[in-house]
Amino acid sequence: MAKIQNRVGSVKLREMVEQINICMFCTTDTELDVPSCRPMSAQSVDNDGSIWFFSSISSGKNADIEADKHVRLYFSHPIKSKFLVVYGEAEIVIDRKKAEELWNPLVKTWFKDGIDDLDISLIKVSTRNAHYWDVEGNKMINFFKMVASVAMGKNFVTAEEGTIKPCKKSVPQQAQKSVSKKSVAKKPVKKSTKKTSSSNKSQRSTKK
Repeated sequence: MAKIQNRVGSVKLREMVEQINICMFCTTDTELDVPSCRPMSAQSVDNDGSIWFFSSISSGKNADIEADKHVRLYFSHPIKSKFLVVYGEAEIVIDRKKAEELWNPLVKTWFKDGIDDLDISLIKVSTRNAHYWDVEGNKMINFFKMVASVAMGKNFVTAEEGTIKPCKKSVPQQAQKSVSKKSVAKKPVKKSTKKTSSSNKSQRSTKK
């Protein structure tokens, strides 16, 4: 199973979220101690893997997040055979500038007063871990591959599966060079003992 980290991981995460968009956003109902899930549309993915959503301040999910910040997001696109689950920590954000940046006409469906609605909040989910499954190729090609797999007893459908880790701070280039130099540094060469052994031979021959 491949592990995708840092910038590459963020790119893969953004690609999957943008292609699927709708997820089941699951919080924990602390009163009943059970998961509480609802469909939500992801608005944006930051370079560090944070995913943004619009949410009503008075909603149940906001109340759940205030009690327990741990959330799970389930993205699924069966037609494209793309699946993603994200484990993260949610934070409620009240930021007019960020809301304007993410705003689109469809969001007004939930906020009758538009961007000026006093019930608008944002949810920022910081990705802690994610797992994806992505089948390569289009649906028709994969259909014929599956038929061939059944007929020949071999699996011709190629799929990509992996774990996505959150983005880490990049190491300065100069530091990377110094690290690489240390890793390939040669050990001190030991002095040859051949000279000593030859002198011992000469001494033995003299004694004879």
